[in-house]
Amino acid sequence: MKPEAPMANDRGAVLITVLLMVALMSVIAVGLSGRVSALIARQHLIETGSAAREAALSAETLAKAVLRQSFALNNNRTTLDAPWARPAHFMTEAGRIDGQISDGGNCFNLNSLVSGEGSIRQSNPAAQAEFARLMALLGLNPAEAEAIAAAAADWIDGDTRPNPRGAEDYDYMAASVPHRAGNTLMADVSEFRAVKGVTPAVYSLLRPYLCALPVTDPAPLNVNTLMPAAAPVVAALFPTDPDLGRIMDAIASRPAAGYGAPEEFWRLPPFRSLTVGDEIKARTSVRSRFFMLVAAVSHADARITLTALFDATGKDDVRLVSRRFGDEE
Repeated sequence: MKPEAPMANDRGAVLITVLLMVALMSVIAVGLSGRVSALIARQHLIETGSAAREAALSAETLAKAVLRQSFALNNNRTTLDAPWARPAHFMTEAGRIDGQISDGGNCFNLNSLVSGEGSIRQSNPAAQAEFARLMALLGLNPAEAEAIAAAAADWIDGDTRPNPRGAEDYDYMAASVPHRAGNTLMADVSEFRAVKGVTPAVYSLLRPYLCALPVTDPAPLNVNTLMPAAAPVVAALFPTDPDLGRIMDAIASRPAAGYGAPEEFWRLPPFRSLTVGDEIKARTSVRSRFFMLVAAVSHADARITLTALFDATGKDDVRLVSRRFGDEE
């Protein structure tokens, strides 16, 4: 007996099954292709990002060497004609590195708002008053400036007792996002944004004049590296408001080789009408200790910025204090 021929419906079902399998395999292939492409792209980003990071760390190593070279040439005075002050630009196989070292101490050190160490850190009223004067010189209402200075000191000191007009844990725990005061030295100026009263506008206004050095001493202002824009920091040293324009002119009139001693700076005409006491003179120097490196690296399609703070206590002692990758948020 002859076998019966397949029915038309059976042939159609087989054809549909084959087509579905082909379509499914196509979808799987496309999906796998997309995943493979994504993995390749991700690996490329990792590799280029890692290479850019290594290049930035190389710039950091070079900066330390340049600082040592500068102090080997002159360990007693820090001037802008030294090797460290020259911007550096390097082309690499897949991009470039741009680096600039600046004096990291011509600023108001937020950590000077306290004195002492550890749990015995206490608010420094003189530093608070100086900080409030700086903020007022920059346009803040004096009452607002005093409150921010008090709150910033509370943020750093070692106790939980608020200063008059200050702020401690109780105030911050009542915030929309509850948190506590730092009660330790600030590791980065960006921490200042968390202090009560510091709005984004206030932070943006004050940021160019601030630093967070790893010491509670005031930052010695180097009269050989000060820039005219830092005039408010100098003016804040005085209990009265001196003429900012005249201080800017005094800074700009610095001789090319710099000064041999701070007294030469204070003898300039803008300061003759002011009382420049020993305490104010002691706040200036002709040698810098802290330096800031900003290195911008491009490698293939990766971009990275490194900011590093160095502590240079001697010609053979240049120590990395902090390092940050990326721009300040």
